[in-house]
This record gives sequence, C-alpha cells and structure tokens, in this order.
Amino acid sequence: CVVSGCSREVCADEEVMTTCVYRPEFACYREAVCEKQANGSCGWSMTDTLTSCLAAPPVGGLEVEVQ
Repeated sequence: CVVSGCSREVCADEEVMTTCVYRPEFACYREAVCEKQANGSCGWSMTDTLTSCLAAPPVGGLEVEVQ
C-alpha cells in the first residue's frame, strides 16, 4: 500500500494522481496508517485518532486549488 495523491490523501495499491485541492481534513492523514484492510484492499486504518480528527479537522482555511 502506498500513500499518494497531490495532497497525500489517498491510500491505494499503487500511485494515483489526484487534482491538487487541499482540504483541512487532509491534515488528518499525515499521521494515519495506510495498510491492507480486512477486505484485502489498501485503506486508511480508522484509529480513534483519525476518526476524531476527521470529525473535527484542523482549521486551516478554505479549499484552495493549486494551479
């Protein structure tokens, strides 16, 4: 499993490209674990820390699209 995407917000089997949009909840994935899940697919392990962060993401401003 690899962490990818422009804002490092995707956990997948291989590198993927995403649009370069930043959302406050993407900060929650900085310390999250990207690994094989019980269903065999790659994904973020939903720890208590990640779940609570996603419920109330850090205040970081508006969505910004990088050109």
